[in-house]
Amino acid sequence: MGKSAQDYTGAALERRRQKLKIPNNEKITEESAHESLEIPEPIKKTIAATYYCPGYGKATIKYDNNRLMLYLENHPNLTGLLIYKGNNVFDCLYSNPLFGKCQFSFKLVNKEVSGFDLCVDAFI
Repeated sequence: MGKSAQDYTGAALERRRQKLKIPNNEKITEESAHESLEIPEPIKKTIAATYYCPGYGKATIKYDNNRLMLYLENHPNLTGLLIYKGNNVFDCLYSNPLFGKCQFSFKLVNKEVSGFDLCVDAFI
């Protein structure tokens, strides 16, 4: 047709980099879990639970080999590694790179986790 192909992958990657303000040379990997801050006790004690999200169904957070993991009922092959970043915010590194790396804000009521904002990459 005489037209050059659009680079959708490159555009999606650049959107993600802008959203997360990630330098082009920084890799987003499981090793970033070492940058995790210490989880405060109120969150540590109450975060492991099953939550409900209208868009994704049941979302379960549990400790698995001393790592905080997210499991989605309607996506049984997808997991998310949760990395605490402070101020009740966790980065979620999904096992499928297409879902991206997102930040979840957790809500506390009476020093207990009452819910969180679940998200995936805007590309999805």
